[in-house]
Parts: sequence; C-alpha cells; structure tokens
Amino acid sequence: MIAEPEGAVVGTVDEDFAVESNRGDIMLLGNTSWMIRRVESNSGRVLVQDAHGAPPSVPFWLGEAPARTEELSSHVGALRDKISEMLPHTSPVGFSATQPDLAAAVAWLKDECGLDDSGAEQAIEYILQGRAVLGAVPTPHTVIAERFFDEGGGMQLVIHAPFGGRINKAWGLALRKRFCRTFNFELQAAATDNGLNIALAEQHSFPLIDVFNFLQAETVQPVLEQAALASPIFGTRWRWDASRRACFIALPEWQESSGADSANAFG
Repeated sequence: MIAEPEGAVVGTVDEDFAVESNRGDIMLLGNTSWMIRRVESNSGRVLVQDAHGAPPSVPFWLGEAPARTEELSSHVGALRDKISEMLPHTSPVGFSATQPDLAAAVAWLKDECGLDDSGAEQAIEYILQGRAVLGAVPTPHTVIAERFFDEGGGMQLVIHAPFGGRINKAWGLALRKRFCRTFNFELQAAATDNGLNIALAEQHSFPLIDVFNFLQAETVQPVLEQAALASPIFGTRWRWDASRRACFIALPEWQESSGADSANAFG
C-alpha cells in the first residue's frame, strides 16, 4: 500500500483483498482509515490516501471467512426483527436489563441463541440505538436509505441493507455506475455485510426515495457487467487459474485408463 501524494509505503494487504476492493473503499490499517484510489494488479500496488477518520472496513487475510452468505444474512435480519418486535416501545435511553420487557428479551436470546447476559444485552442495545436513529430496524424486508453530512462537510449516502457483502458489493458497483452515468461524475463507494456507502457531491441533489429507482430488475445485469469490467479481479483470477493449471501433471493415457478401471471395480 502506497500513500499519496507522499508516495510512502504504509503497509501491505492480502492479494485477495486487494483485487476485490474498489476505488473509494475505506479500509483500516493500523489505527488509520485509508481510502483506496487505485488498485494496480500488474505491479501489485494499492494506492491510497488518508480518509480522515471515515468509518472503515477491516481487511481480510488468507484463511478468513468470505462475506456473509445470503442465508446467514436472512437469519441475522430475522433476529434483528424479532428483538425489535419484543421491545416495540423500549427506548435506549436509560437502558436497564432489570426492566421486565428487557429481562424477557435477554432470557429469550440466552435460550434461543446461546448468548450470555452481556452478549444478549449488547445485542438488544445495538438494535434499540439503531432503531432510535433510523426510525426502523434494517432487515432483508426493510431497507433504509440515510443521507447526511460528515465531519468534513461531504455528503454521504448510506443504504442500510443486511444482505451480506457479496450482494451489497454488486449493488454498490451497479449503483455507482448508474450515478456516474446520470451525473457524469465519478463517485466513491464502499460496501459491507450490512449496507453500502456512497460519497456524494453538492451537484448530486435528488429526493432520497429516488435512490431505490436508479436501478431496475430488467436492466441491472448489463449495468453491473459494465461496472465490473473495470475491476482488476478478472486478470488476477485468470493468472491464478493459469498458475494452478500449470501445477497439474498430465497423466499418461494408460494410467488414466487404469485409474478408471480401478474405480469401476469398486463400483
């Protein structure tokens, strides 16, 4: 990773993480947030700049799990919805697990999810605080768009959608491509398991509800395909596949036949 404009090396990241990253993604390295400006797959460089404390995602390394699956995301959304339903009128202000409704919710989480008291209370407080700010709880059936100004004066659009990183990254790519075509301006976007974030400028003025109309099911595939073509992932994946293929030793024809006969003998 090379910081611009200084040109100083600030660290390294896993190659898988680098090729799956996009321009505008915010990542954490050390105690600093960095915004990715460009990924140069041929030279193995990631050009970054200081993100000035913007909320980052944490890089993954070899051996770590991939983004949350659609099935797991569905269960996470259902759990969020259940907690909110159990506490429809509870405020995060003056949160105390001794309140009857909260005590019942804690007991349910301990029985159904195997949490201890501390974990159950943290999960409940997380849901209540989010609901107080957003007005609802993001689930696979309730997607929330939020627009606000950050500490630097920039406009941020956040879509709270717990569909998992794979779906949200694809959604973010397509949405950024549509924004670029509509406003003729390159935008910065990032996605996590729980939503996506797009940095807007002053000229990007539109009713917030319209963000859900920028993409249509009938046309989203070609938009996503065009957005993905600029990603370095294809060239890198091809190099990996070619390298793995070169590791295979072609078996002589008699060994292949012998292996097949042995397999048939064992049914």
